[in-house]
Amino acid sequence: MAKNSKSARVPLLGGAYRSRSLIAGAQRAVNLFPERTPEINQPPTPVVHMLTPGLLPLIQPVVGMVRGAYRATNGALFICVGVNVYFVNTDFSYTLCGTINPGTSIVSFADNGTTMVVVDGSADGWWLGLGSTVLTQISDPAFYGANFTCYLDGYLIFNRPATNQFYISPPFWNGTDPFDPLDIAAKIGGPDVIIAVTVMHREIWLIGQLTTEVWYNAGGADFPFERQPGVFIEHGMVRGWSIAQADVNIFWLGRDRQGQSIVLMGKDYNAFRVSNHALEDAIQSYGDVTNCVGFTYQQDGHTFFVLTFPAADKTWAYDLTTGEWHERVRPGHLYGRWDAYRAATRLPASSEGRQAAVVQELHRRHGSGHGAGPWPHEHGHASVERYCGPHMGKPCGIALREHGGLHPLHERAPLGNGPRPGLRTVLEPALQNRSPGSLD
Repeated sequence: MAKNSKSARVPLLGGAYRSRSLIAGAQRAVNLFPERTPEINQPPTPVVHMLTPGLLPLIQPVVGMVRGAYRATNGALFICVGVNVYFVNTDFSYTLCGTINPGTSIVSFADNGTTMVVVDGSADGWWLGLGSTVLTQISDPAFYGANFTCYLDGYLIFNRPATNQFYISPPFWNGTDPFDPLDIAAKIGGPDVIIAVTVMHREIWLIGQLTTEVWYNAGGADFPFERQPGVFIEHGMVRGWSIAQADVNIFWLGRDRQGQSIVLMGKDYNAFRVSNHALEDAIQSYGDVTNCVGFTYQQDGHTFFVLTFPAADKTWAYDLTTGEWHERVRPGHLYGRWDAYRAATRLPASSEGRQAAVVQELHRRHGSGHGAGPWPHEHGHASVERYCGPHMGKPCGIALREHGGLHPLHERAPLGNGPRPGLRTVLEPALQNRSPGSLD
């Protein structure tokens, strides 16, 4: 800062919130998430910002799009790359199990403890006995394909594509027993098509285009599942693969009769809004969001729901611990360009056309990079300072100072003459060396 400039510390207490009105909020949190510090430690600030993990490459089995990854009940890891389904050993060597239909859809896996199934949204499906590495196509006239599959009480559950119906396998299906064509039911509270099926707390959630129903195992002789009485949710889901589960919460990109692009959390037979106005405004600007993909993971006491929009090359993450959102990015191949952060075990190659399927691990020692080594984040932090010095030849604005090796980037916004200056900051790992507090 210049010697005669006025400065004051502006604490960064939250996550990302870039409103259409700068006076309402224009803060970005990029590859940083807030963590509240215990008051008993008498910290100098109530919130610190931690760097997000990077991606550590593990294997690259074949050129193609990674369409899914699955940890089976017995601990075995399976991945689908292009048309190929692989079993991955503990040393990250891999064995080709078989092939599925070509396409770019995300695949869904489930198992009943002895048999695993794979579906891709078509009328086909495949099964594999756990302990085996031979993938076999399902040939049964009462198997109709599915976009999603899940497991409950011995049954494998499938949605029937492009309908409001779902159906089940025989109990503890072994891959060869015939499906019963009468083991099928319809979502009847709302006639909208089922977009996704998942199981939470031993109940089936049927999420449609506009509405959601919950079914449970009533033990019926003809069909074991019945609709949960008095439960009906007036929110559906945008077509795609945004749904993910963490603990007793389900997350998805919502849609209903009034509109879409609100991120919802399903809990206790209700759907709660967890997105904010700034995020919803950003999602609305992305255009086609039907290829969005969501997943969850837990690290260092934080549980994250990560939502990627491949068409827009954007990724957002929601921290269940704090209720805050932040952006995820990684350096692109072109200087100054940021690619959407992607866990490659779930998501397609980037919009630059890279098709090499690299299975990667989230690793906190690799801070938001792409196999380039650890960022100096263990002890790094940044402060934000408001400056106002016309004699400096610069407008009033916000400056970021670095401490302990973290190199934040920043954006300036004129403070103006109003009582509430516009705060417009960006916290990101450095793309190049910058001097502390640099404004250029």
